Amino acid sequence: MTIWVDVTTSLNWNRPPVGIVRTELECARQALSSSFSQSTQLCYFERSIGEFRRLSEKQTKKITDLISGLYEDKTSASAVEPFVVSPAAQGKGRGRWWSGLQSPIRCSLDPVEGGLVRGWAIKGGSATEKVEIIVEQDQNVIAKTVASQFREDLAVAKIGEGRCAFSMPIEELITAADPEKTQRLDLFAQSKNFRRQSLGAITFDKQAFRFALAASSDAGPVVTFSEDDVYLTAGLDWDNKDFNRIYELKSKTGFKVVGFCYDLIPFFFPHLCVGDVSSFFSKYFTELSWCADGIVCISECSRNDFNQFIGYSGCPAPKTKVVRLGSSIKRSTGEVAQGSPHAIASLGTNYILFVSTIERRKNHEVLYRAYVRLVERGVRDLPKLVFVGMRGWGVSDLFNDISLDPRVKDHILVLNNVNDDELSVLYQNCLFTVFPSLYEGWGLPVAESLAHGKYCLASGAGSISEIAGDLLEYLDPWDAQEWADAIQALLKQDGYLKSKEHAIRERFRIDQWSVCVGGIFEFAQQAVIRRGRDASL
Repeated sequence: MTIWVDVTTSLNWNRPPVGIVRTELECARQALSSSFSQSTQLCYFERSIGEFRRLSEKQTKKITDLISGLYEDKTSASAVEPFVVSPAAQGKGRGRWWSGLQSPIRCSLDPVEGGLVRGWAIKGGSATEKVEIIVEQDQNVIAKTVASQFREDLAVAKIGEGRCAFSMPIEELITAADPEKTQRLDLFAQSKNFRRQSLGAITFDKQAFRFALAASSDAGPVVTFSEDDVYLTAGLDWDNKDFNRIYELKSKTGFKVVGFCYDLIPFFFPHLCVGDVSSFFSKYFTELSWCADGIVCISECSRNDFNQFIGYSGCPAPKTKVVRLGSSIKRSTGEVAQGSPHAIASLGTNYILFVSTIERRKNHEVLYRAYVRLVERGVRDLPKLVFVGMRGWGVSDLFNDISLDPRVKDHILVLNNVNDDELSVLYQNCLFTVFPSLYEGWGLPVAESLAHGKYCLASGAGSISEIAGDLLEYLDPWDAQEWADAIQALLKQDGYLKSKEHAIRERFRIDQWSVCVGGIFEFAQQAVIRRGRDASL
């Protein structure tokens, strides 16, 4: 028996890891170590061919670098890239995003990066009719795809509800193209009732092309699972997996499948998500439920939501197990690495910390409104409010409000692309943390805050209270007045805050990632054969 740990998400990730990516990487760390007695291997799903592959040497290095915290983004196109994008000649003065508003098809071709040719295309006046993407070399068709993938940035921009993106692996184009012919691949978009329209071209030099062709053959071999194997997937699977295909492969050999349920927020709270993703996630969880023999849930809340979804959908009910995510991150010496682009060192210790992707569901807005109230009350010497996270959807108005509001714009600082060392420093030095999320499947930053001995003002929505129990007092995520009162009280009552920190140090159990992943692997190792509603594990 071998446990195959899927690292597809991590291979496509080029930033400091967020919760889901961190979980996948910690599973990979355990798989690469010798601490677990069961045989473990890494793999990834190549959606373009519908097969699993072992990792190449280069891919393995990326995973190990990500695990060690050493990986830097090297995927952006550079002068030595064999591929260069030439947009179609549709006018001057346009940047990366251009669209022919007067044409039947609106489309865009992005720079080549991450081993993919990417872009989007939509038929004018129709968000549902899909557009076909054609790649030609010397007028010979070498590849086709359909612009039907979901991309969050497109949904934010209200382009085709986000489901009009396409991506094609460079490796496929290398294999299909003839390096002895012209050094140009032309891309076209066409729909049912309109003739094709040029997106642009990809050009390459022959020497680099041949080098890339040789490199592509270095990809890992296709994996064929045996009946006794378990396939474990913990990543962003709704973006990069085809569970109908995985079910086909499973039916042939009988291997087991263990998946993850982080949350069902897009299904139960679609208004808190970008675009109309409820049907998209419903389809994903339906396919996962039919395919999986076991589902790891990250909280009792997420398990209850999953079981509720099963009841609504009528899907088979895989076995479930709740595993608390690790709250331990790399602890820092308290110093920021030399050359850090962030203003962390200058913050001192007089700031309040909020770690989260900056998107509408995380509810940064209530903190902005709370700070406005504190300023209007005449509260002096307000500490900085530090938001740490990448910018997501639904916050453009919030950013505009903050940047233009003279009352608070100097009190709020946004930091992005913060690594684990820097994050640890931020946790250690802050006054306390805040987490006003409108709903969570777990709430990893709350656990990380407590693991650093820091008190957190948190909302009581979703699973958050499972993390800390009565160590925290929970606030209404919608009530800006309550948040303002609570922040002001903590700033005034230093003794109260210290007593809370003492209780945290005495009573909070830091969840080690090794224990978390050990529980996941043990669940995968069990004979997860019988489907049913047995949730007693």
